[in-house]
Amino acid sequence: MRALFLLDHDNIPHTRASIKKLIASWLNSLPAAVSSPVYIDIRAYGGWYDKDSATPARFSAADLYQRDCPTVLMHEGVLCRLSFRFADKLITPSAESLVDEMEHRITHTVALRGAPLYIQRQAEQRECIVADCELSRVRKWINKRKACPKPACPHQFDEYFVRYEQKQVDVHLSVDLLLACKAQIDHIVLVSEDWDLLPALLAASIECANGKKMLSLIRFRQSATYLDAILARRNVRIIHFHTIDAESNV
Repeated sequence: MRALFLLDHDNIPHTRASIKKLIASWLNSLPAAVSSPVYIDIRAYGGWYDKDSATPARFSAADLYQRDCPTVLMHEGVLCRLSFRFADKLITPSAESLVDEMEHRITHTVALRGAPLYIQRQAEQRECIVADCELSRVRKWINKRKACPKPACPHQFDEYFVRYEQKQVDVHLSVDLLLACKAQIDHIVLVSEDWDLLPALLAASIECANGKKMLSLIRFRQSATYLDAILARRNVRIIHFHTIDAESNV
């Protein structure tokens, strides 16, 4: 049996959701017994490139996966052989390997922003009951994009603060999810808490409607999404990750 795990790196609680536990949660959810070996290809998606240079986040993730992702593991008598790679390129369906990759590398996956996130005031605005409340000063600070809330501050926000924003990552993951539907694999497992990926998962369920591939979504919160019922009807397995369940027999 062959499986592909697509990891949305920044939307996974890595401190409690190790690779071993994720695989255990998935195997425990399968409706039938699994025979050894199981070949699992793992791809991690994230802001790995600032322009064409590797980001600190990539080096940090490399350390994490080097510790966290063995090449072989056993779960309740099932032997799993693991292969890990960063999702630097689009996958291409291949009969020779679990997942092959296209030639061109996808870079520029983070962008540096010099402005705060845009915030809109609520239509029904309530006054604060605290006597020295500084809501009005904060509003002016946000609107003027100054470095601090003081009225006389001469500095702009981007003189002192920057934020990194991921670019292309969700689209890359979504495209790979659809391409994987054509690959020579039996299971596709999306690991993410991001609702932005739900339409891609729905499209993948339509692409895999012949029933030859099983689609699964591993997520970590208990709250349901508006597409859960539809995904379930389309045979997508929604797995709610539980640390206690996943720890057993690993």
